[in-house]
Amino acid sequence: GKRAVFVLAISVSLCSPLAGQSEGEVYLRWRIASDEYVIYNVAEISGGKLIPTQEPPFILFGYEVSEKGAPPFLPAGPRELAVLFALSLPNEARKPNSRWTVERRYFFPPTTMLAQAGWGVIPLEVTGSFAFQRLEGKKIAKIQGVITYFQLKLVKGQWTREAKPSASLDVLQEVDVEEGLVKRVQYRLNGTIN
Repeated sequence: GKRAVFVLAISVSLCSPLAGQSEGEVYLRWRIASDEYVIYNVAEISGGKLIPTQEPPFILFGYEVSEKGAPPFLPAGPRELAVLFALSLPNEARKPNSRWTVERRYFFPPTTMLAQAGWGVIPLEVTGSFAFQRLEGKKIAKIQGVITYFQLKLVKGQWTREAKPSASLDVLQEVDVEEGLVKRVQYRLNGTIN
C-alpha cells in the first residue's frame, strides 16, 4: 500500500515552556498562534526515498487548532479525516513510554458540504491509541499511533459500530515539543474511509 509522508515546509516561532509539567514530562500540544499556519508537503516513500506527489499541500491554520490538541476542522474528505488523527496531540504533559487513547464519532448530516458534494460518508466511530516512544535531544518526541475506523449503523434507534473495521491508520509523528507542532508525520491508511 501507499505510504504518504508530510514534511513541514514552514516554521513558527519558538514558544516558552509551559508550567505544570513534572520532571521527565513534556507537553504534547499544538502551540501555534491563530494568525500562523503550517504547510505540509505530501510525499510517498518508495525504496526508502521521498518522492513528491501530485497531491496539494495540506495547510493547518492556527485558528483551526483546538485547546484539546486535535485540529477541530470539519474533514472535507477521506484524506482530511486521516490527517485529523495523524496530527492529533493529547494536549497534556506526558513522559516517554506513556500511552493514551482516542475515541470519537463522526456524523455528517445531509446539510453539510460533504453530503452536497456527494462524498456520502456514513457515520463513523474512530478509536485508537498513541504511544510516546522516546524523546530525542530533549526536543523531538517520537510518537506512534494506530487508529481504527468503524462504520456505524442504526439498530433499534441506537448507533452501533460494525464488528469489522473499514480501515486502519498507522501513524509515526515527530513532534517538536519546544515549538509545539508536529514537524513530520508518516502515515499509512489500510482500507477505505467512506
